[in-house]
Amino acid sequence: MPFAARNLSAVQPAAHFYFDSLRAKPQRFFDRFAHGAAKGNALFELVRSLRDARKDIGARERERVPVAARRLGSDPSSTLLDGDCGRAAIAWLASVDFVESLPVEPARTLVAAGLELKLGSPERSRGPQDDGAIERELETTRANIVRLQSQLDNQQFLRKARPEVVQQARDRLAAAEERLATLEDAFSRA
Repeated sequence: MPFAARNLSAVQPAAHFYFDSLRAKPQRFFDRFAHGAAKGNALFELVRSLRDARKDIGARERERVPVAARRLGSDPSSTLLDGDCGRAAIAWLASVDFVESLPVEPARTLVAAGLELKLGSPERSRGPQDDGAIERELETTRANIVRLQSQLDNQQFLRKARPEVVQQARDRLAAAEERLATLEDAFSRA
C-alpha cells in the first residue's frame, strides 16, 4: 500500500499547551531562577558583581576565589540566595567558593542583593602541571643561555656587529642567567 499525504491527517498538535504531555519541559533548576523576577534579578546582579570584583582583585579565569557571605537584611531573594541550590548556582556561574570565614583580611568587600560579600585573594593552585611548566621553562632558558653564549663566543660576530648589538646580547645573557637562577630556586621548592 503506497504512503500518501492523507495518512498524516491524524497527526495534530495538542489543542491546549498545558495538556500536551509530549511538549518540551523546561529545566526546572534554572527555570526557577529565570521566572522569579525579584529572585532572578538578584541572582544576576550578584553574579555580575562577583565577576566584576574578581576582575578588580586580579583573579585569572580558572582561579577559584573564596567568598564569605553574610545576610544584611531581609530580601525577596533570600530564600534563593541563602539555600544550597542557589549558592551552588552562584558558585558555578561566578567561579567562587563559599566559605564560613576568610582566614586573612578580605581582598575586597561588596554588598549585593542584601548580602555582604567578602572576597579573599585568589587561590593559586600548584599541581603537577605547574611543575611541568617550570621544567619546560627551565629547558627553554638553558637553551637560550647556550645560544647566547655561543653567539658571544663567536669572534666574527664580535668584530662585525655594532657595539650596541653586542651589549644587547650580553644584557640578554645576564637576564637569562638571572631567570635561570630564579626558576631553579622555584623548582627546588616545589
